[in-house]
Amino acid sequence: MAEAQVLSIQDEEAARRKAEASTRFNEFISQWTLETVPAGDDGMKLLLQFADANPAAYRLAEQRGFTEMTHPMFNTLAKWRAYAVHDSTCPKCNEV
Repeated sequence: MAEAQVLSIQDEEAARRKAEASTRFNEFISQWTLETVPAGDDGMKLLLQFADANPAAYRLAEQRGFTEMTHPMFNTLAKWRAYAVHDSTCPKCNEV
């Protein structure tokens, strides 16, 4: 008979958070088709972090097509800067 694996409370909590993050990411990217997604997987993770941290700024960036990488308002936001830097240098983000 196989031994039952005992998980610590911390391991269970980490697994729950990972599952929630995965679900949130899948919900977020489901708003686009493969042809219209604005970035690759890593870029989309950064874009989701920006969306969660700054919902109003995210909606404005979305209306502008996520293309105004150096807009003064967006440049004051760390999560946007992280996305913009990644997007401008990532070959996967630049092929979508």
